[in-house]
Amino acid sequence: MQYMPTPAFQLVCFTYSAGIVFTDGIVYDLIRIFFYLLTGSAKKLRSVRDIIYVFVCLAATFLFLLAVCDGQLFMYVFLAEGLGMYVYFYSLSSFVFSPAKTAINAVRRLFMKFKKKIFIIKTQNSVFAKKILKFL
Repeated sequence: MQYMPTPAFQLVCFTYSAGIVFTDGIVYDLIRIFFYLLTGSAKKLRSVRDIIYVFVCLAATFLFLLAVCDGQLFMYVFLAEGLGMYVYFYSLSSFVFSPAKTAINAVRRLFMKFKKKIFIIKTQNSVFAKKILKFL
């Protein structure tokens, strides 16, 4: 066991931790899209979504520190996570969620059109069925 890690080891830990948080950001956007599908709003259940995200990030960081950094805590790992989080949320996150939101809204509108047509057909059939039953 080394007490002073080599610069190569520090760079590997730094790069991997930034990549882990970048991946966590993608998971956060997937969770965000899932909750948007469920609720129809990006703001509903935000605290539940954030709690799930925090536990995913904590688990990923813990397993990363165990596997790559031999269970040692290094400040540059946490700095890299902060940097990766900043880069992801201010660059790629808006490009992931906005098109997904647009696609989800388009699919919802399409289903609503079909739902209205099915309701009209069902209503017309029920009126027709009532006329037949009334005649009998």
